[in-house]
This record gives sequence, C-alpha cells and structure tokens, in this order.
Amino acid sequence: MSPLGYFCTKIWFSLVSWSSTAPRKGTVKFTEWVSLGEDVDPMFLMNPFKFTRHGQFLNPARVDPRDLTAYRPPSNAVRRVIYTRDSHEPAIFMFPIYVENSKIKSFAMTNTPTPKRFHKIEGLLHSHDADRAIAVITMLLGEGSTQVGADIYGDVVTWSTRFERDTENQSHRVYSSSTSGSSVSSGTGAYSLPFDAEVPIYDARCVDGKAPEFDISQDLPQIDAILPRYNNEIPAGSLVVVASTISSTTNAKIAGRRVERTHKLKRRVERTHKLKRRAEWTRVEETGRTDARELKRQAEWTQVGETGRTDAQVEEMGRTDTRELKRRAEWTRVEETGRTDVRVEETGRMDAS
Repeated sequence: MSPLGYFCTKIWFSLVSWSSTAPRKGTVKFTEWVSLGEDVDPMFLMNPFKFTRHGQFLNPARVDPRDLTAYRPPSNAVRRVIYTRDSHEPAIFMFPIYVENSKIKSFAMTNTPTPKRFHKIEGLLHSHDADRAIAVITMLLGEGSTQVGADIYGDVVTWSTRFERDTENQSHRVYSSSTSGSSVSSGTGAYSLPFDAEVPIYDARCVDGKAPEFDISQDLPQIDAILPRYNNEIPAGSLVVVASTISSTTNAKIAGRRVERTHKLKRRVERTHKLKRRAEWTRVEETGRTDARELKRQAEWTQVGETGRTDAQVEEMGRTDTRELKRRAEWTRVEETGRTDVRVEETGRMDAS
C-alpha cells in the first residue's frame, strides 16, 4: 500500500491507496497557479485555500475537527458519514485540486465483467493543505486507526458518484433524470449522488485578469445564481474546487485487515497466558514434594540471593524454625506466580495464610 499522509504530534495519518505499485506524483504547490501571471487574479485564487467554513460548507484543511462528528447512518453500505456537530448536516468539503482526469459530462466505466457507469474527477491535492485535510478525515473516520483506505492511485485522489446498479434487461432500460436516485436504495441516497446525476460545473475563470464577483466565504448557497455553468469536460491541468461529502463504507479492506490482526494478537496473548499457567503448575508439582529440610534449605538460599550474605552468615541466621521457613518459601512462590491462597491449597501446598 502506498500512503498519502501527514505526520502530526508523532502520529502519521494517512489515506492508503488500493495500489502498491502506482507511481507517486506528490502534491501541487500554490505557486503553480501564481505562475500564470496576468491571466489570473492571485488574490481570488487564494480564497478557496483561506476559506474555513460557511454553514455546512467547509475547508478540511482549515476547519476545527471539534466542529465535526462521524455519524452512523441506518444503512448497510455506509459505515460513517462526516457531519457538522452544531447543525447535524452532512459536511460538504471543499477541495482545491489540480485536475488529472475528468468524467463529469461523460461516463467512466468500472473495470468489472459487467461494466458499470459513474461520474468522476481525479486530481492532486495541494501541499500543506493535503496534510491537514488527511489528518482531519482520518481522525473522524479512522475509528482509532491512523490509516484509512481511500480511492487513491498513487497520489491521485478520485471523487465519484455511486456506481450503476445491476438491473434486469439492462440493455433495454430507459434512464431517468438525474434527480431520480434510480441507481440506489434510499438508505444511501442522502450521502452521495446516483451514477446518472447531473454534476454541475460552475465557471469561475478570470477574464482578462479580472475575477468574477463571487465571494466563497458567503456566496456558496447562491452559487447557481451567481456563476454561469461550464458545459464542457474539465481540461487536465485545471484548478478546480471539488465540493463533496465524505463517508466510509462497510466493506473497507483496510479495516478488515486491522480486525484480523487484532484477533491474531488476541489469540497469541491467550496462548501466552496458558503457557504461563502451565509453567506455574509445573513449578508447584516440582516443589510441592520436598520435605521440611529441603524447604528450609531453599529458603536459606533465597535469603542468601536476596541479601548477598555468605554461607557463614546464613548459619548464624538460623533462628527461624522449620515451619516459619516453609511458610516464607510458600509466600515467595505465591508472589512470584501471582496465584491466590486458594489455588495454593488446591495444588497440595501448605496453607500460606
């Protein structure tokens, strides 16, 4: 797996690609757009990067993660959806990207035996902003993990609608309008667009170096009335701000592997515990047969090891009787093995109480 990630307070947060062999392209610097010179308004281009939040629209690289929450919807396919904490609405994230490929006006096809249609746009995130956005997404959807599987090929991130569903007599199907939600059950319709949805593209290009009259910090809810539509496919190399919801699915491969590893570790711990108990029982069986004289000798040697005194000093210390030495030896074993008095009685050893 090739991660696209962020190191924060000694924790590496990453979105993990589904491909381990994809070439890495890295992220894009903001100076890529400033270099366009007089054709653009640099201050206007900076606005999407400085934008923080307006209602349910927010910038994942600038927003406070405490303003968001991961909501578990009543759906078999969607595991978690990022919501705004105060208004409890699906958060719409604004991602400025460098476009690599666009299939918004046409359909992309899945690489499956029965190809399924969908819309998508692929692009690279910007440096620094990518780091912070990934940290926020992972903290909300990672469920304790620092890695979240994502639709990434190398460093190219894909935003897409849902896939077309399998239907009977598909070749004779008449597709309904984009608002029908025909491709999905109602359980997931609120969090993503159907495959045949019309995805609007708004034209915010500068004309002769002059930016359009659009303020991203307050005009997003009225964008359809302010900016004209762009009716062609988006060219590669364009600067685009993608607005999308973010959710995790129940069939995430990364999560499956993590659960499997946890299960294996748990079994290993249980086996270690059993081996420890067997060792304790063996120790009891080996030591529980000696007579009082042997116990006295063992106790004396224990005292020698603990105090570092010589044999002569041990002989001078022989003031305790056999019963007391036996009791001390038993207590020593109980403390070393962590077993209770009841267990000691059950194994045939003398009562240490």
